[in-house]
Amino acid sequence: MQVISLQTLGIVIDAMFTTAVPFQEARCDELAKKCLELFSGYGLKPAQISVRKRDQVFNYDLSFQLFNGNGTFKISAEKLHMSLQNATGKQDYEIIVECVTKMYEAVSLMKIANSSITASGHVKLSSASDVSEYFRSRAIPKSDMVLTGIIGRFSSCSSWPHKMKLLLEESFVYPESVFFSFSTDYPVGNLSRETLDNLTEAFWESLGKCELHFPKAESGAKG
Repeated sequence: MQVISLQTLGIVIDAMFTTAVPFQEARCDELAKKCLELFSGYGLKPAQISVRKRDQVFNYDLSFQLFNGNGTFKISAEKLHMSLQNATGKQDYEIIVECVTKMYEAVSLMKIANSSITASGHVKLSSASDVSEYFRSRAIPKSDMVLTGIIGRFSSCSSWPHKMKLLLEESFVYPESVFFSFSTDYPVGNLSRETLDNLTEAFWESLGKCELHFPKAESGAKG
């Protein structure tokens, strides 16, 4: 079992609407006001919100960015897209939770069919040699192939009843770190604070099944 710490984290969420929303029904002016109201505390200004309209029906989007481009939010006819990158700790996790739940609130008039969630980043081990040993210990017996990555699927974890996929591989950026990509779907409805906390617990648990262990203090802090 390797003890790890979170180095970087990014999350991408695509929430698909049950039906495509035409431009006139989207009420982009009201959506823009709602986003400004919800995110003004994070420094969002009116001029940062843009609406691109390419035709009268489904070819449009409303978008804005926060946190020096690390947060991107877009509402189109078919989905709500959110990308939050370069998180490093508990405070950033709290910002992610608040931004995600606020955006679901902003599109409350649209019915969500399914949310696709992918979290990716790096977890740090004690040394580069520990990273090499971690993957070497999982090599195929009697084979000269060097294993540098793992892909696994989990049917569920104790806090998350939905299917998950976890990819682990040697980092090209940090020699002492492992790159991860954790993905799952939430079948219907909005992502709440409780839902995101449960998903985080499932992430910790899935890493644990791969013998990568966060210290209790860090995993308990959700960050």
